[in-house]
Amino acid sequence: MYSKYPLIDLTSDLIAPFQIGDGISIIENDIRIEDLEKLFLSAYDEQVVKRPRFCVQIDETIIEPQKASVLFIVSCRLLKRTKVSILRRVDSAGKVIHIKDDYPDFPSDFTTRIDSEEFKRISELYSGLLEFSEINNRSKTASFYLSMAYRVRNAINALLFHVITLETITSGSMRENENTRKFVDRINHFIGYDKGELKKIYHARSGIVHGRFNPDKENDTIDFDMISEEVSRKVFNKILTDRKILDSFINDDSRMKLFE
Repeated sequence: MYSKYPLIDLTSDLIAPFQIGDGISIIENDIRIEDLEKLFLSAYDEQVVKRPRFCVQIDETIIEPQKASVLFIVSCRLLKRTKVSILRRVDSAGKVIHIKDDYPDFPSDFTTRIDSEEFKRISELYSGLLEFSEINNRSKTASFYLSMAYRVRNAINALLFHVITLETITSGSMRENENTRKFVDRINHFIGYDKGELKKIYHARSGIVHGRFNPDKENDTIDFDMISEEVSRKVFNKILTDRKILDSFINDDSRMKLFE
């Protein structure tokens, strides 16, 4: 029993099938319109389902399709800024289900291209993210916020979710003071990111939460979102592809040592 997710806007030299992880692979799009449930099926649905060259195929008996598909698309966006998206799911009964998958599309480096070698990295990120999401409540919460950050259209929402994700993995188990300094110092220690830029996104997050942020300053909003996304990408690429770091999230003591 398989669910299939056509990959919108993907161009690639990939030779399918290609296994991403247990129960999830990329295949050539073999969905037949005549096999789909026709109730509420629009002409646009047919285009979205049939036009893409590739699909993500998920074995429903191995992993829950909704979970696997979200982890996959987040892994693609952790690799780089890409237009590739999933807007429809075709389940094993032929029912077409609409998927909410948005992503800010303002930057010039937004691409449809993912090469076959890059899919090897996506597979590595996917496996790491799947494991990370199941370590404990903190990692599960961080994974949820990360998936929201990479699947919302609004830049302010994306900024907020990215910073909350980073706070979730870098904050101590007890209530803390000097939150801005600790946020900045811990991430700077982990990935060497510029402290001034880190302060910008944390202050923006505080401004949003406390009603001081001006959403009419569009350029600032875009800049802050781009910084926060880049920080998340660097942080999670390091976490998800290093066994020693990933294992450190098992408890708070070993986790916090990563950021000190």
